[in-house]
Amino acid sequence: KEPGDDLSDSFPSLQSLPAGKGVMAAWKLDHVAFTTRTFRPLAFWSTLESDQESLNSGLPNYHIPSDHLPIGGLFEVLPPPTLDEQQRISLLNNVQSMSTSQSTELDDIEMSFAEELKAIEAHIATPSTASGTAVLPKKKKKGPPPKEIIEYMRRKRSSVKETKARHVIARKSLATTLDEVYRLAFSKFLGCSVSQWIERGNAALSINKEVQ
Repeated sequence: KEPGDDLSDSFPSLQSLPAGKGVMAAWKLDHVAFTTRTFRPLAFWSTLESDQESLNSGLPNYHIPSDHLPIGGLFEVLPPPTLDEQQRISLLNNVQSMSTSQSTELDDIEMSFAEELKAIEAHIATPSTASGTAVLPKKKKKGPPPKEIIEYMRRKRSSVKETKARHVIARKSLATTLDEVYRLAFSKFLGCSVSQWIERGNAALSINKEVQ
């Protein structure tokens, strides 16, 4: 069956006789699960439903000495589906474009806050009476930094955290468009799983040079 398919109503088999009843009750018991992407079913053993004697007498019985009936199937193995060259390039470009854009945004935030820190430090500096140049006051060995620096650090952390959260949401949104074939190709050509990329972004990528 395909991933996510509901097996509850598929291929009902039968259990032993319920207490006080003479006919076996329908029950979902043993299954053969497969994906049609790589397997084509050709034949399968008959199920308990086709054995009228067992339906009447239950299991185990004279012909079937077990309370389980063996199941089996014959499948043709198909080559796994893959992306063509255009699809691989499109996947690579989409992921790289988003990752690069997000990395650039974070770099810009870091640069902006670095400039702001310089301005804050200049603002809290005190003039030296000897040379007339601005110098930072000597820091105490213990104690908190100036309140301007504390507020700056809080705003920077908040900005970076909010930006990274938006980036994760964007990566999740792109990931929802990828089916099983794209996700397998993602791991092969981008060097990480989709979930790793969602969590870590550009830092998780290790581009396969063969597709560049």
